[in-house]
Amino acid sequence: MSSKSPRTIQDAFFRRLRPGQDGLGLFDYLPDAWLFITDEQGRFMKASRPLAERLGFAREEDLIGLTDYDMVPRYLADMYARDDRQVMASRRPMVNKTELVTEGDGTVAWHITSKVPLFA
Repeated sequence: MSSKSPRTIQDAFFRRLRPGQDGLGLFDYLPDAWLFITDEQGRFMKASRPLAERLGFAREEDLIGLTDYDMVPRYLADMYARDDRQVMASRRPMVNKTELVTEGDGTVAWHITSKVPLFA
């Protein structure tokens, strides 16, 4: 058995991976699980293909740098931004929250979302 902690072993494994092999690409093949990562200003830095397509973009690259305010009604963007600030300030995940999300046809529907803070 290794004397290294599980975290040390895990960190070493992920450092060895080539760029783009962090496992996030798996979400491109899960049409009902929409992955996204935003920065401190709420700009999209990563989005799964199903999410990009649902928002009307042909490629993830077309979404990078935009914010929720560029794509959804203001009342929804305000709600998402408020939740993002809460998650980052508390440094705790928000898990399985029921919230309104814009559908592909512009209507809104209830969905379950989880947000996890990421830190460098």
